[in-house]
Amino acid sequence: MTPDWSRKFDEPIPLPKGRQLVTLKDARTYITKLPKAEHMTAEWQAAMEALILVATLGGPTMFARIGIMRALNRHVERVFNPDRKDHHWGRRKLARDRLRAVAPLRFPWYAWRGKKEGKRAPLR
Repeated sequence: MTPDWSRKFDEPIPLPKGRQLVTLKDARTYITKLPKAEHMTAEWQAAMEALILVATLGGPTMFARIGIMRALNRHVERVFNPDRKDHHWGRRKLARDRLRAVAPLRFPWYAWRGKKEGKRAPLR
């Protein structure tokens, strides 16, 4: 399959100096014009690999976009914000579950397994 470098990204990728990468070809030329030391970093190598796979195999352009964005932002450190809303990491508590804990079923489904024979199965 021949590479299709004319495909456009879903959204243009903004570059640090105000330019944008619109197509796969724009991204290819940007990466090839990087300085050799920056070009050989692991992030840019992964971005190039994703870009080539998208161009040759026709995968989603989002894969190449993610690779390029990660390479562009490799020096940006994510800062923890303690003011954000806390997450509830426990199990969801539904009203249905509260009712079962307070008043369990009087006739659980497993109590009537032997109904056809006329005898009840023992409760567990």
